[in-house]
Amino acid sequence: MAKPRTRSFLRGFIAGLITKFLTAVLLIAGSVIFDRIWAAVNDTLFTPLIGPPVLGTSLWWTVQALGFLAAIAAGIAAAHWSPRGSWAASIALILLMLVLGLMGIPQTESILYILLCVLSAPVGIFIGAALYRRREAVAQVSNV
Repeated sequence: MAKPRTRSFLRGFIAGLITKFLTAVLLIAGSVIFDRIWAAVNDTLFTPLIGPPVLGTSLWWTVQALGFLAAIAAGIAAAHWSPRGSWAASIALILLMLVLGLMGIPQTESILYILLCVLSAPVGIFIGAALYRRREAVAQVSNV
């Protein structure tokens, strides 16, 4: 019989943190590879982007969407490895992402862009953790 997994605050927090950054790196690397393939298929010259994408471009929106998906995955990982019913690891991860988001506010006057940059990761983590907690609650009720 398999040993049950050990769940703790620290495991949940570290799992969420690793998942967030690893997933973001993999998704963005995948989008760069897709851009290269797209350029090859359409027989156009691929010009790599130097620096962060310009606000409001399709690449910027793609990076924001991929970061949001990475945050959802991080919320699921944090909830999976933290104690059953505990939101402590997820909330700590949300606060960390909020601080990191506030440190990287874009130089723009648009409230929409600022809110997206600051709140996309915390909201994604909350959604991921809530989805996992909901799944866990349904599984617990069906087992009773």
